[in-house]
Formats: sequence, C-alpha cells, structure tokens
Amino acid sequence: MAETIAWRALEHKHEPKEGDWFWVLGIVAVSSALTAILLSDVLFAILILVAAGTLTVMSMRPAREVSFEISNRGIKADDMFFAYDIIDAFWINEEEHLLLINTHRPMHAHLVLPLADEDADRVRTFLSEHVPETLIVEPLSHKIMEFFGF
Repeated sequence: MAETIAWRALEHKHEPKEGDWFWVLGIVAVSSALTAILLSDVLFAILILVAAGTLTVMSMRPAREVSFEISNRGIKADDMFFAYDIIDAFWINEEEHLLLINTHRPMHAHLVLPLADEDADRVRTFLSEHVPETLIVEPLSHKIMEFFGF
C-alpha cells in the first residue's frame, strides 16, 4: 500500500458575485441592524454589520489552492494535521467528490475535503485501514455556505 496519497484542490467553489448580490446583502444587513437598534440591542446591530462586512470581504477573495495528504500518521490539509486517534469516521460522497470526516475536536468536528481528481476508491481503501467508514451527511452549515457561494 502507498505510504501517502497527496493532491491539491481549491478550498471551495468560488462563484463571482454580481452587484445585485452585494445590494441584497447590504439591504438585509442594514434592515436587520436598524431592527436590532429599534429593539434596543445596539451590540447585536454592530455584530450584524461586522458580519456583513466580513461576508463582503470574503466573497471577493478567490478560493486558494490547498494541499491535502493522507499518510499512515493521519490527514493533513495545508498546515493542519489530524491524527487518526482524533478521527471518529470518514465517508466519501462520490456524487460531489468530497471526503467527509468526523473528529472529536470541538473546533474541527466536521471536515469537508474536496477530492478533486483523486481516485475515491484509492482514498477509501487507504483510510479504511485506519478509520471506520460510516455514513456522514454533509453539514448543513457547509451546504448553506455553498448555496451562498462561499
């Protein structure tokens, strides 16, 4: 069996935003912030505006290419390393060509890694030696972010 499986892929599907997208975001953010102010929650209004600003900046940034590596020690995504002892299970979504991983790390409980052109069966065979394969559904938060083009 191979010592490592390595590939590169974009961190997400980048969809360029039209001007209308920014207008809708601005209108929703300002309306929500004004509603929060009318309900005497200025801190929430500030949070809404900061979140809208962050979404604007993030939406203009193109997706960067990330290097992934699966070895006998664990899974590496750029500078982040996940040893097999913190990984609970994996699943390969063959329709969308994604590797889904559940860990017991609070900040990285669900990982969604694009497989790009990597052979799914090869990845499955390699990971099956270290981690159980269990049906994992793509997190709703990931689907929502993908829907909005992030």
